[in-house]
Amino acid sequence: MAITGEEIRHKVYHNEGNPAILNEINGEHLEILDVGCGAGDNARVLKQRGHLVDGITHSGEEAKLCEPFMGKVFVLHN
Repeated sequence: MAITGEEIRHKVYHNEGNPAILNEINGEHLEILDVGCGAGDNARVLKQRGHLVDGITHSGEEAKLCEPFMGKVFVLHN
């Protein structure tokens, strides 16, 4: 059964961040685009490290949750 666009817009993906990705980001005060940002778990960690993160998600619910950790959040609707 396929997931509908409406279901995607309301889905929330949340975790503690992705250590494999986070460990690859080196440097100071980087500007990062997080494509598929979920609820902003990686952005939360990256912001704590002094980076500026913008994000793209399909879910308006996720966008609301990640706003505190992002410079800008874009919601892409199909």
